[in-house]
Amino acid sequence: MGGGCSLPLPTLPTNNHMAIVVSNLDKIQLLYAGQQEIDIVRQAILTCWDGINHEKVKLEVQNSSLTCYEFELIGYPFKVATTNHKCVQINRMTSKILFALYNIGWKLMISTDLSLLYDATTWIFQRQAVVVTAEISFFTIGFTSNDTIQISDCPSNIVQLIRELVKRMWYKKIQKDEHVSEHTYELKLEGRPWYFGNKDESCHTHHLIRELIQMLSNNQFTLYGNSNLRSSVDTLFFQYNPNTVTDSVELTSISLNDHDRVRLINVTDAVIATVEDAIKTNWSNGVQETTDERPFCFEMKLRGNPWFSLGSEAIASRSLITTLFEKMAAIGYQPITSLHISINNKAFLLFKRAAPIQTKFFCLSLNETNLIRLINAPLNVVEVSKTNISHWPMGLQDENKIYDGVSYQVKLKGSPWSKISNGDGLHGRALLLTLLTSYTSLGWRLVCSADTSAKSSYRKNGITYPVDVHSWWFMYDEPPGYSPTQKKI
Repeated sequence: MGGGCSLPLPTLPTNNHMAIVVSNLDKIQLLYAGQQEIDIVRQAILTCWDGINHEKVKLEVQNSSLTCYEFELIGYPFKVATTNHKCVQINRMTSKILFALYNIGWKLMISTDLSLLYDATTWIFQRQAVVVTAEISFFTIGFTSNDTIQISDCPSNIVQLIRELVKRMWYKKIQKDEHVSEHTYELKLEGRPWYFGNKDESCHTHHLIRELIQMLSNNQFTLYGNSNLRSSVDTLFFQYNPNTVTDSVELTSISLNDHDRVRLINVTDAVIATVEDAIKTNWSNGVQETTDERPFCFEMKLRGNPWFSLGSEAIASRSLITTLFEKMAAIGYQPITSLHISINNKAFLLFKRAAPIQTKFFCLSLNETNLIRLINAPLNVVEVSKTNISHWPMGLQDENKIYDGVSYQVKLKGSPWSKISNGDGLHGRALLLTLLTSYTSLGWRLVCSADTSAKSSYRKNGITYPVDVHSWWFMYDEPPGYSPTQKKI
C-alpha cells in the first residue's frame, strides 16, 4: 500500500463530496468514487494520453461500494520538465475529466495542494442537487516554458479575442503566434512571465492574466477552475456559461509577493483603502514601506515575513487574509480563487464584483506534515471539528496548543500532508472531506485554497520543499438556524 495507514477509508457523512489526486509523476487517484467516475477517468486517459500501465483499488471504503481507485499512467505526465506537446496532452486529458464529471453532477469546488512531496494537486468536488449538462466542452489555457501561453480546444473566435488582448496588453514583443496542432494555439511572449525576475514583469503578468479571465467571462466563458498539474504554474479551465450577461463581470486582484509584499495592480482606490485598513488593523508589525505608482501598481512592504513564516507569524498572516476577505466582501468583492502563475511568488487572489455583504470567514490551516489549525473559527465549527478529528485512525499526538488567533489546534499521528503514496495521505484527504461536509451543513462554503507560505525546511535530492501546504478559507452563507458570530475560542 506504499506505507502508512492501510485501513479502509471511513464512510463520509454524505455522498456529496469526492476527490481526485494527481500525484507521484504518473498517478491519478480517485477517493470515494463509483464505477461511473472510474470509467470517465479511464476513458479520458485512453483518449488523450499514451495509455495506462496498470490500475487497481488502492483502498476500500468502509461499508460502501465506493473505493479509492488508482491509475498509473505510461511515462511521467506530471513531472515539471515536460515538453510542450506533453503539456497539451495533459491539459486536454484533465479538461475532459472535469467536463465529463460535471455532466454527471460533480462540480469542482477547488484545486488544492495538500502534500509536501511529489503530489501535484487534489481536486475537491461537490455533487449538485440538479444536474445541468453542458454541451460545449471546456477549454484550457496553460502556461509553459516560462514564456508560452497554450490554448487548447478553444472556439476560433475566442482564440482571436485572446490573441488581440495579449498583443494589446503585453508590454514586450510577441515572439510566436501560431497554431501548433489541430487543437492548440500558442503565443510565445518576450521575457519570462511565469518566472518573474523583477517587479515590472510580475505586475504586467498578473494584470494580463486578470484581464484575460475578465474578458473571457464577459464573452460567456467563465473560469471553471485552475490546477497546478506539474508542480509549476496553474492551468486554467474555462466553461461556456450562456447565462452570463455580456460585459457584466468585474474582477479585481491582490498579489502576495516575495516574503513580505502585497501588490495591488490597476485596482480602484476603494480596494487600496480596504487592503490598507485590513493590514493596519490585523498586522501588528505594521507596514515598512509603501510604493504608490497608481494607477498601475500600489505596493506595501510589510514588516516581518508574512509569506515566509512559521508559528505565530504564519498564524498572523492567515488571520490577515481572513480579515482581508471579510473587508473585501463588505465593499462588494468576493474571493473566487487563488492562482499560482509564477514559480517565484505566492498566491494571486482573484475577486469578483458582487453585492456588498457583511459576513464571516475562517481559515483551515494545514501545517508541517500533520498539523491542523482553525483560525478565527466560531465555537460550533470547533466543536464539530473536534468530533470528526477524534476518529483519526492513528490517534492524536497533541491537542489544544493555542496561539493568539487560533481557535483550535491538533497534531495528528502519522504524516497526512507528506505524500499521497503513503496511506496517511489518503486518510488525510478523507478527513478533510469529512470536515468539509460538516462545515457545509453549518452554512460555511469553501471559497478559496491558497499558498501563503514560502518557508522551506529541508532538501531531498537537491530540491527544497515547503514547510506548509495550502490553507482553506470558508465563507458563511447563512442557512436557517445558525449564526457565524457565535463566540470564538
